[in-house]
Amino acid sequence: MTGHEEDRLRILVCDDHALFRRAVVTALEDAGLDVVAEADTGRTAVEQALEHAPDVVVMDLRMPDGDGASATEEITTRRPWTRILVLTVSDDLDEISGAICAGAIGHLRKEEAMQVLPDVIADVMAGGVHLGRALLRRIGHELGRLTDPYAAAANPAAWRPTEAHLRLVGALADGASLEEAAASAGIPAEAARTELRAAIEGLHRSLRSGSAA
Repeated sequence: MTGHEEDRLRILVCDDHALFRRAVVTALEDAGLDVVAEADTGRTAVEQALEHAPDVVVMDLRMPDGDGASATEEITTRRPWTRILVLTVSDDLDEISGAICAGAIGHLRKEEAMQVLPDVIADVMAGGVHLGRALLRRIGHELGRLTDPYAAAANPAAWRPTEAHLRLVGALADGASLEEAAASAGIPAEAARTELRAAIEGLHRSLRSGSAA
């Protein structure tokens, strides 16, 4: 193996639809990425991730043996340096926020994956987090609802986002980079990813409990 081949990013693609999976693999290979394995179930994705040690896993969230969030959580627990991008056919906020809570570093709709996936992989490998601006606007809207004083009075023990959470998500939804959004939120750049995840985890708990409904 040459030094150039050793430097190529190693990718695992997991999707139960063979034609779509093959299209993703082709798009990644055409972009010069090394697809080291494929999987069609969450269980197989975990096995392949442990065997092949990919840098990035492209994970379908809905598969016959259960949702990809469970596989995402197991992979990130056992291989925490592996970055996972989840693919969905919808923008179900509970589903996507659950995947982020499980350890995913980004989300893409399947319809856009072929066009932008190589660039998104490069972004997350450079330390970024990929969530579409429309999705971020929805997250910001739901976080804003949780700060409503009437909701707080009705359930004072419920989780509430901080002002930094709102500013961070709002800046990202406006197209800011993670570093720019951190500055807007008044937090250190190195804390931005952690704070974004904390905001999404809090929102996910609220969605599950019904306080953001």
